[in-house]
Amino acid sequence: MAHPTRTRRAWLAGAVPAFLLVSCGDEPLMTLPDKEDLIGTWECQPLPKRTLQALGKAPSSLRLNRGGSFYAERFPMTEPLRLEETGGPWVLRAPTITPSGAYSIELKDVFLSIRKRGEQLVLRYPIDVLEGYDAEYIRKK
Repeated sequence: MAHPTRTRRAWLAGAVPAFLLVSCGDEPLMTLPDKEDLIGTWECQPLPKRTLQALGKAPSSLRLNRGGSFYAERFPMTEPLRLEETGGPWVLRAPTITPSGAYSIELKDVFLSIRKRGEQLVLRYPIDVLEGYDAEYIRKK
């Protein structure tokens, strides 16, 4: 049986780095974003190899238009995991009605949470819940 003091030290040694990793990442956007900061083309960041293999190819960029419409040639969908050409209206949703508890963009019953990483906005969408992978979109300048 492990000594209790050693067990606590081992737990702390693992917990402190984990806390630092979580606290240094991005945070949910809890203040109303300016819609102009959302309009434009958002590039999907590289996905893990296993997720890319399941999808067959990388997701395309996502275009949010000023008139409230969106388009993506290859948008990742879940259950089953696949890429789909999609478009239609997009809506900015308040934290009180979103699954993430942050301001989100809703696209056809799919929520992309708006996160803040430093001064940069990031759209995050969980595409492989079992593996814990998110698709992250960053706006092109």
